[in-house]
Order: sequence, then structure tokens, then C-alpha cells
Amino acid sequence: MASSEASPLIDPAVQQPATPNAPVITSRRRTILLLLLYLVFLDLGYELIVPAQTRVLERIYCRLYYEDHASGLDSGDMNGGIDERLCKVGVTQSEVAMLNSIIGGFDTLGLTVGSPLLASLFSRGIEMKGFWFGLPFLFSGFTVLVIVLFLSQVNT
Repeated sequence: MASSEASPLIDPAVQQPATPNAPVITSRRRTILLLLLYLVFLDLGYELIVPAQTRVLERIYCRLYYEDHASGLDSGDMNGGIDERLCKVGVTQSEVAMLNSIIGGFDTLGLTVGSPLLASLFSRGIEMKGFWFGLPFLFSGFTVLVIVLFLSQVNT
């Protein structure tokens, strides 16, 4: 075949067809499915811990309330617990609701302020494969700190 500037360098019959994108699409779908599954389990874990946390807070406020207002109340069990139906009074429920709203406010504030600040550090940690990778998980104890500080103020 004679070469000229008008003729293609590679013969059209020799050109390979483009590879299909099917493996890439399957890989992306699998990744998205795994991320969605992870989010479902993460949310499920959160939904399971909220009632338990609320019950613990309710029990703390109930004990504090009945220590001040009912000196002759039977403690209920060996651990000094009070029957749950006695903890459904408006005073303890309003205190639990107020503390839950404070916890939610601090969580929201932490996410609003902290997430943009930590996003660059987190992404750099992934790039560096360093210890920054787990930095956002260090702040999960912030809620516990708020609860302890708030309850220490209530006791005084």
C-alpha cells in the first residue's frame, strides 16, 4: 500500500473495536451497592442505640428526681433502679427531652462546623495513607462528653 498524507496510518480493517465498558459499570454498581448497604447498617445501628440511650438518660433523671422528692420510695431492684412506669412523669420526661435536644444541637453544630474542616484532612489522610484516615471517628465521644458535663451541672 502506498503511503501518502491522505491515507490513514493504520488500516481500518486492522483497527480493534473499543473495549466494552461493562466491567467498569459492574464495578461501579457493586461499589455503590456496597456503600448503600454500609449506610443501611450504619443507620440501623444508630436507630438501635437511640432508645437505649434515651432509657439510660431517663433512668438517671428519674433517680435524681426521686432522690429529692420521694425519700420513702422502694428502690425497685437490687441495683437501686426505679420502676419504669414511675419514670414517665412529666418532669423527668421534659429533662430527657431537653438533654436529647441539646445533644442533637451539639451533633448538628459539630457536623456543620467540623465536617468541612475535617474533610480536607480526611482526604489528605487517604492520599497519604496515614493516621488521619480515622480522624472523624475520634469525635464520636463528643456526645458522651456533653452528657457527662450536663449531668454534672444538674447534680450541683
